[in-house]
Amino acid sequence: MKSPIRTILGSIAATLVLASAANADPILVDPVTEGSSAEVTINSSDCVFRCTASTVVSGDLTGMSNSLDIGDEWTFDFFDIIVGGLGLVSDATVSATLAFNSPEFSASANGSGSYFTFFGLVSGGSLTWDQPEHLALEDGSVLVITFEDVYTGGLGGRTTISATVGHYAASVPEPSTLALLGLGLLGVGVARRRKQTV
Repeated sequence: MKSPIRTILGSIAATLVLASAANADPILVDPVTEGSSAEVTINSSDCVFRCTASTVVSGDLTGMSNSLDIGDEWTFDFFDIIVGGLGLVSDATVSATLAFNSPEFSASANGSGSYFTFFGLVSGGSLTWDQPEHLALEDGSVLVITFEDVYTGGLGGRTTISATVGHYAASVPEPSTLALLGLGLLGVGVARRRKQTV
């Protein structure tokens, strides 16, 4: 027969174990140029003269890194899109992969957009991404990588696309839910004890 004190202590211990899942160590995030890529495909256009679109992955990716605690986000330049020619591109697809040395993985996504340009002197357009999958880490936290959605216009034909890495705790029960769970376990223990003494 267990004492009520042991039941209470067991309930508290179970509650603390569940709550500790929210605490994760900082993680080193290290993007690299090698393995990272971006490519534009023009699907449909009303081009008057040689509409082009190309990409250049940032050479600064290799050599930069950051340590992220839970709740931290880090934004950096990923690649540039350069447009030229004369006309309107009504449908374009951008495929991009961002590679990391730490943790070792790649985040890939596709985006769709459109743009206009006047020989690269004046340009504008939009790009919207289907964002990459999240990366679940061994400690129960997750890395969320997002590529920047762009709506731009103005002088020039070059636009920088940034990437943001966020380190977040996985979904864990709220403190009030944990307290309710603890009280429920306590109630089960007390009810069990009463049943045994009758």
